[in-house]
Amino acid sequence: MGVLLVWILLMGALICHCGSAKGKIRPTLLCGAVVSCLVSIGLWGVVIGALGISTHTEMLVCRPLEDPNYRTLETILESKLFLGQPLSMPLKELLQKCEQNEAVYPAFPLGKTTNLEQLADYWMWPGLSKAFSLLKVDLKGFKILTRSLEGKLESLLYACRPNLTEHKIMIRGPILNQDMTTMTNQIHNVGDQLADRRSSKAFVGISAAMHSLIVKKVRPLMEIQDNLIDQLTTLEMQLEPFYRKANQTLVHLRAIQSYIDDQGDVIAQMKTKTYVERLTGYLDQWRTHVFNEMRAGVTKCRPLWDIANSIKLLMCQHVLGPLNGCWFVTVLCILVMMLSTPVAHTLAAVYRRDSKKIDDFPSGIITPPDTQSINRDTWRTPVPPPPQGNWVTI
Repeated sequence: MGVLLVWILLMGALICHCGSAKGKIRPTLLCGAVVSCLVSIGLWGVVIGALGISTHTEMLVCRPLEDPNYRTLETILESKLFLGQPLSMPLKELLQKCEQNEAVYPAFPLGKTTNLEQLADYWMWPGLSKAFSLLKVDLKGFKILTRSLEGKLESLLYACRPNLTEHKIMIRGPILNQDMTTMTNQIHNVGDQLADRRSSKAFVGISAAMHSLIVKKVRPLMEIQDNLIDQLTTLEMQLEPFYRKANQTLVHLRAIQSYIDDQGDVIAQMKTKTYVERLTGYLDQWRTHVFNEMRAGVTKCRPLWDIANSIKLLMCQHVLGPLNGCWFVTVLCILVMMLSTPVAHTLAAVYRRDSKKIDDFPSGIITPPDTQSINRDTWRTPVPPPPQGNWVTI
């Protein structure tokens, strides 16, 4: 902008020289020279600041990051401000492993500070070993078939085995002590044999009443009797499989209880051993999974390399490159101003000498020899000629 302003002033000076305003040329050139000096001073400050920032960035950031051995960064990390101790491996090897996307645990040799194998050795854990030693099962007092349960099962067996034969015999017995049908027939025959009609009619009425009693009362009772016998027979058939299942359950429970009483200690030891072995297998799988994940799983150090490379690209290319271009262009502007300032000063001096020469000439107007000066103040209207008599008016 400063160079553009100076050139605008210079072009304005030339334009003014071509016109009639000759008195403005020299002040314009002097103003351009002064402005160029002031702008140059400001641009020198910009150049010095840009050079300081670019050189310090180059020395402190770019060169340490572009060093293939990373000696400067390694020295900074080992200083008291950061780690305060030497690195366990060269920084070059560390960044190379991170560039290859290796795991953090083997890349940073964390095993020297934290032994993962020792931490994952579960058999060395005192609390776990103590818990396994206290894991015991006592089956001596374990009762599956308690007295209460055994008594209930025996009562159930007794209830499922009733003696229904006596009940069926009792139900099958006669409903009446006498055979009502035979008695009815005999009374009817006696009535038929009597000669006395009144007595015969009475006996026939008694026979009819007894027959009606048999039909309405005795026969329904006989049907109920047969139905009860059928239901008792069905009940016996249904209770038989239930009785067998209950008896089988009681026998099995007694056998199991007897086996537990005899082999309870052996069973407890075997089951405890199986349970501990299962837990040990789970812990082995966990240990293997931890080792696999730490060595080649989720803990990758590629992001560290990406961060270092991004910082190098950002500072050395995206920041330092434009900054170097900025101060270089600014220096070119300063050089142009340095050249334009004496030119403007020289032109101002030339115009000053020309103005002095013009002032030294007389105030009269110089005319060439073949040119006559005409005094316009002496101009008058010519006198018309006198009329002549011999003129003929047409």
